[in-house]
Amino acid sequence: MDITAITICITIAASTFCVPAIPLHQQATSVSVRAQAEADVLPPAVASILDRPELRNATIGLYAVNVQTGATLLKVNSSRACMPASNQKLLTAAAGLQLLGPDFTWKTDISTTGSTLHITFDGDPLLTRAQLKDALLSIKDKLPGPVSQIAIDDTHIQGDPLGIAWQWDDIGLGFSAPVGAATIDKNVVKVTVTPPVALQSTPVIEVADGILGIRAKTSVSEGKPNNGIKSTDGTTLAITRNPLRPEVEVSGTLIAGGKPVTAVVAVDNPTDAAFRIIKSLMQETGIPSSANVQYVRRPREAADTLLVSIASKPLAQTLPAFLQPSDNLYGELLLRTIGRLENGPATPASGISQLVRWMELNKIPTAGVQPADGSGLSMWNTTTAEATVTLLRTMYSSMTFRDALPVGGIDGTLKARFPAPEHKGKVVAKTGTLSVASCLSGYATTTKGEIVAFSILMNHFDRKSGSAAARRAQDDIVRYFLGL
Repeated sequence: MDITAITICITIAASTFCVPAIPLHQQATSVSVRAQAEADVLPPAVASILDRPELRNATIGLYAVNVQTGATLLKVNSSRACMPASNQKLLTAAAGLQLLGPDFTWKTDISTTGSTLHITFDGDPLLTRAQLKDALLSIKDKLPGPVSQIAIDDTHIQGDPLGIAWQWDDIGLGFSAPVGAATIDKNVVKVTVTPPVALQSTPVIEVADGILGIRAKTSVSEGKPNNGIKSTDGTTLAITRNPLRPEVEVSGTLIAGGKPVTAVVAVDNPTDAAFRIIKSLMQETGIPSSANVQYVRRPREAADTLLVSIASKPLAQTLPAFLQPSDNLYGELLLRTIGRLENGPATPASGISQLVRWMELNKIPTAGVQPADGSGLSMWNTTTAEATVTLLRTMYSSMTFRDALPVGGIDGTLKARFPAPEHKGKVVAKTGTLSVASCLSGYATTTKGEIVAFSILMNHFDRKSGSAAARRAQDDIVRYFLGL
């Protein structure tokens, strides 16, 4: 499908699933008067927030309830389907925690047969190069001889490496890294550009482990030494990965004698990147190998002898690494891992089927909910404020789930929000941002000590004002809850 077709599909999906908010003059302004479950509930304080110019034409779904009593505090277009952005991670995390269990771990096995070193990758989203190096050091003396072949099993995670309806111009950026079983260091690679000392020389460009090719178009000028991209000293350097090629593209101006400039970009192919990393680690650890080590992809065989296994921390302990920084790759790997349940394929479609089934079992409304991925990067994800709040109420008793969420004024993506002393630590919620969506859903503790479960979904707000205006509105709505 070409870019034009994708754009048309996204436009059709948005117009089909997202309906503009009911005009404010048609909505009630008193919680006590409008007590029926099907009625809209719009306190005057919130009505004035939604009447801001940048939100008047936006699609907005709102829902908030008192967790203890179940009383509705806010309800506007609560069943309208809208893009959740990274609020999608709430569903992936909740279903994953209950379906896989808090003690679930990913395991990376290193085996050998003859002169072949075999690595079975399991899709561990937090596996690091350092862990692999330590594992290789531990088996160095157990190998029968020089390694002539590196075999990789990447079948534990299946499906396309990129999600459906991801924004094409995000491909290559670190937050939209390709998905694969052979995930190492979140499938991003460090690029270092060192300016030359003299004007006549050329800069040195290094890509860690030689994972990607290099395409450079730079110039060197005199000036104050630099220490960063697009600095005020004259450096205007762009480091990106072309989404159509396995190459790092470096362009712009460097200052002679300046400090190195670094950036991270997404790898093109996780399995190919893993082979290059393993090959480099063998050299670093002194594991003997043939002059030309071959690379193959195959499942582990009966003849392979297990030497060491790298187990991740339990899911309950790693969930904060997913939700607090809003790690997209973790969400995609968790979704595919969920898909493996009941001997299903480790694909997004299989994982989504499990998500929907989990919602049905927990009596979470599925009308208007159409998961398309596990991270929220897809423009085709839809959810409703009602479904999200019901999920939050379902998971409220899970301290593991709640503790994994960002905390206002303290950590994660909410570190800079709700910083006032009277609000700090009283909002535990998941953020979500795309070019046309900004969302916030979670829990707020009122002045009376009561817990409010809320979901604020905002789509298609004024572009000139941007998502910052939507976030301000969200924060003001949540501050209303905090003051109850």
